[in-house]
Amino acid sequence: MALPQDGQNANGLTKVTQIPAGKELMFIDPTTNEGGIITLEDLTKQILSGITSQAFNLDAGQMTLIQALNDVNRQTNSTINNIGRIATIPTKSYVDFEQINDTSSETFYKNLLKYMKENGFQSDSRIYISLQNPNGWNLVLGIYFTNNYAGFIAIQYGIGQINLFGLENGNYYFKNI
Repeated sequence: MALPQDGQNANGLTKVTQIPAGKELMFIDPTTNEGGIITLEDLTKQILSGITSQAFNLDAGQMTLIQALNDVNRQTNSTINNIGRIATIPTKSYVDFEQINDTSSETFYKNLLKYMKENGFQSDSRIYISLQNPNGWNLVLGIYFTNNYAGFIAIQYGIGQINLFGLENGNYYFKNI
């Protein structure tokens, strides 16, 4: 691409969609009629520096783009760390809880929550997943927040039922869906 001649019409120059690396750009201040030359790389650095140092009013408050990216990264890492906190509960059955005369799922899951509390499964903010065998195999998934709060779902294989069970302020609850 040839340089424009003195007095050449700028509209006559070839249009491009991308400036090749290493090219220089000419600029002119129309007020003072002074100008200069800057490389594309230096102009890019100057623009990026201006954008990244500028504070924007975001939902999370006034912050630069770098601060916003760091904030998102912290939140993402927190979510990933929580996913890594999955734990298992040993498989139990009615026999383990000496539940010979009462074979209801409700009693079994109350006993399972008591077992978890007595064996230190609560208050570690883990998500628990396990297979339990109250009356056929069940996939159990949930969380035991503290001594007073827990929430689980049990999906029974081959029966098409879901059980919700948990603990709230010392009261056990059970719902068969």
